[in-house]
Amino acid sequence: MKFLTGVLLFWGVVGVYAQEGDRDDYSDSIRKKFLSESKALSLYKGDRKISSGREVKGDVLVLNGNLNVEGTITGKAVVSNGDLIIRNGGRILKDAVAVNGRVVTDNADNVSGSVFQVKPSIFSDQSGVKDDAEEISDESELAAIEIPENLSANLESAELNRKLEEMTLKMEALQAELREDKSNPFGYSYSTNKQEKGKNKKKHSSKSDKYKRYDYSNSENSSHDEEEREDDQDTQPDRSEDRMHSASFVRVDNDETDEDSRESDPVLRRSFNYRDYEKNSYNPFRNTSFFLFDYNRVNGIYLGGKVDRYHKMYENKPFQLYGEAGYAFGQKGIRYRLGLDKIWGNPGSRFTLGGEVHDLTSTQDDWIVGGLENAMYSVLLKLDYRDYYRTQGFSLQAQQNLNPELKLSLAYKVDTYSSVSNTVNWALFRSKNIEFRANPLINDGRMATFVGRAELNSTSQIQDRKSIRRVGWVAFAEAERSRPNWNSDFNFSRYVFSVARLQPLSRWENLNVRIMGGAATGDVPIQKQFSLGGFSSLRGFDFKQFSGNQMFLTNIEYRINSNAFGQVFPVHPFTAILFADAGYTWTNKIFGIKQVFSGVHGRDLQSDIGLGIGDESDFIRLDIAKPITERKSDYKVSMRLNYIF
Repeated sequence: MKFLTGVLLFWGVVGVYAQEGDRDDYSDSIRKKFLSESKALSLYKGDRKISSGREVKGDVLVLNGNLNVEGTITGKAVVSNGDLIIRNGGRILKDAVAVNGRVVTDNADNVSGSVFQVKPSIFSDQSGVKDDAEEISDESELAAIEIPENLSANLESAELNRKLEEMTLKMEALQAELREDKSNPFGYSYSTNKQEKGKNKKKHSSKSDKYKRYDYSNSENSSHDEEEREDDQDTQPDRSEDRMHSASFVRVDNDETDEDSRESDPVLRRSFNYRDYEKNSYNPFRNTSFFLFDYNRVNGIYLGGKVDRYHKMYENKPFQLYGEAGYAFGQKGIRYRLGLDKIWGNPGSRFTLGGEVHDLTSTQDDWIVGGLENAMYSVLLKLDYRDYYRTQGFSLQAQQNLNPELKLSLAYKVDTYSSVSNTVNWALFRSKNIEFRANPLINDGRMATFVGRAELNSTSQIQDRKSIRRVGWVAFAEAERSRPNWNSDFNFSRYVFSVARLQPLSRWENLNVRIMGGAATGDVPIQKQFSLGGFSSLRGFDFKQFSGNQMFLTNIEYRINSNAFGQVFPVHPFTAILFADAGYTWTNKIFGIKQVFSGVHGRDLQSDIGLGIGDESDFIRLDIAKPITERKSDYKVSMRLNYIF
C-alpha cells in the first residue's frame, strides 16, 4: 500500500511539471524565433498597456492580447495573436513585431528599429518564421490615410477589428497605385524580372539581415491581388513566394483611459508580471475543480463536491450559487456550506450581497498553511498544522470592490461553536506509536459577531527565462466585535492587520517584508486568541509556542537566484533564501484599545534567523532556522510547498 501511494504521488508531481512544460511550449517557440538574444524579457498574457511616462527596460512579449504603448520600451516589442498599438508619445527603441496581428501607429518614427508582421499561415510553419516575416519600412504617407475621428481604443473589439480591416483595404489600394508609379516616395525599385528584383532586395536590405524584405513587382504581383485577398480571409497557405502583405500603420486617436486595474485570480497571481490593466480586463471568474478532498486529525478522510465562488460558469450572471458538501469519515457525519450571492456592476467595481448556511469543521489557521499542503503533511507524516472547532450557523455579507485591487466587506455571523477532538491516527510514513498532536479545546457557545474587512492585493510577477521575481503589496485589516445584547455568549473585540511588500532588487534578487499585528479586548475566547511559532511565523521555535490576546510579528526574506553566480553550481536554477523573524504574543486583561501595550517590553521579543533553498515559485522549499533569543535551542527544519507570505 505504501509503495503504491508513493508511486501515485511521484506521477502526480511529474504530471504537474509536464503540464507546465506544455503551457510554456508556445511562448518558448515565440522567444526562440524573435527574442533569442534577449537578456531581459517581461512576459505578459492578455491585453496590456505601457502607461505614459513609464519605461520598461529590456524586451516585452505579449501572448494572446493587444499591447498598447504610451510609454517607452527600451528593447524589442513582440505581440502574438494581437495588435501592437503605439500611441502618441509611445516609443519602441528596437524592433516591433506582430505575429498574427498588426502594428498600429500614427507615426513610424515611434519605432527606432524595424517593423515586422507575420501572417497566421506563415507562422504555422515554425521553421520559417524569421525568414518569412514581413518588414515594413518607414512609410510616412501610410500614416496620412484619413481615419474616422471617432476611432478610439474604447471601441468594442469587433468594431475595432472592422475599422482596421477597412484601413488595410485602403492601404492595399494605395500600394497597387504605387506599383504603377515607379517614382514612388518609398524608395522601392519595381522591376519585371526576378534578377533585378534580387538586386533591389540587396540594395534596400533592412537593419536586420535575419528578416526578409518584400519587394512588390508591378507585373507579377498585381495579377494576384484579388486572389491573394481571398487567401488571407481563408487563412490558406501562400500560393506565391512574391505574395504581397499589407502594411498596417494606422493612426489611432490618443484617448484618456481609466486607472489601470489588475486581475485578482490567485492562480494567475502566481504567474505574472508588472501589470498595467485596462479597467475592463479585470475578471475574477475562473475554472476550478468540483472535487473535494481533505485529510486531518479531526475529520479523517473528507470527500465530497464543491462549487467555488466566482466559478467561470457564473461569468456575466447576476447570481452565483456556491458551497460544498462532504462526508467526514472520522466524525461520521456530513459537513456542508450553501451560499447565494447577488451581484451588481462590472467586475472592477462589483457590489455583492449574499448569505449562507453551514455546518463545518472550521479553523482560523489558514494564514499559517494552506488546506492542500496541510492535508499532504497529515497523510504522509502525521503532522497537522491547524487547530479545529465546529461551527453551525449562518452569515449575511456585503462586499464592495473599490477597484480590482481593493475591496471592502461587512458580515454578520451567528454560529454555535463546539470543541472537536482527534478521530484518526494514521499516516503513510509514520509509526502507529507516534500520535497526532491533540486538537485543543475551545470555549463553546453561541457567538454573534459583526466583521469588517479591507483587503489590498496588487501582487504580480516579473518572469524571464532564468528568474521569477514577485512584486507588489498584500495587505488586510479586520475588525470583529461580539456583544451579549446581540444574543451572544461572548463579549470581545478583535483587531488584526497585515502588510507585506514584495520588492525586486535586481534581475536575480528579491526582498520580501511582512508586518502583522493583532489585539483582542474583553473576555476573549480561546479560539479567537493569537499563536506564534513554527510555520509561517517564528520559524526557529516550536509550533504555536507562544499564545495570547496580543500579537506582533515581522518576517524578512532576501532571495537570490543561483543564476546570479553564473555556472558555479552544478545544479540550477534554484533560489537561496536568507530570512529572519521577530515577534511575540502576550496576554493582558484589557477592555480598551489604549491598554493593548501595557506591560510590554522590548526584551520580550523573540527572534530567529535561518537559511532556505527552493525553486523560484516555492513549489518546494527547505528551511533551517535557529532562535537568536534562545541560544541553547535546537535547529528547526521544515519543508514547505507554498510561499511563506
